[in-house]
Amino acid sequence: MRELSINLIPTFAMFVLPAFAVLLAFLFVGLLVVMWAWALVDCLQSNFGGNDKVVWVLVIILVPLIGSILYFVIGRMQKIPPGGPR
Repeated sequence: MRELSINLIPTFAMFVLPAFAVLLAFLFVGLLVVMWAWALVDCLQSNFGGNDKVVWVLVIILVPLIGSILYFVIGRMQKIPPGGPR
């Protein structure tokens, strides 16, 4: 019986921990995809002055992670409020 418990430790380390790491990786990538899609949809539905919308869409698409973060930090402040000039 003692050998059985010793053999379970490598099994746990070999199968459960990598599976947990893969699950965390999928969760992280999923959150990044949601953030990217949210930034893109928000940008496309918003009004900007001049060519700002085109620039932000290109930034979000071509540099997804950094572009999404930059859009949420900088780009959302550049939007024209509803009812404002177009």
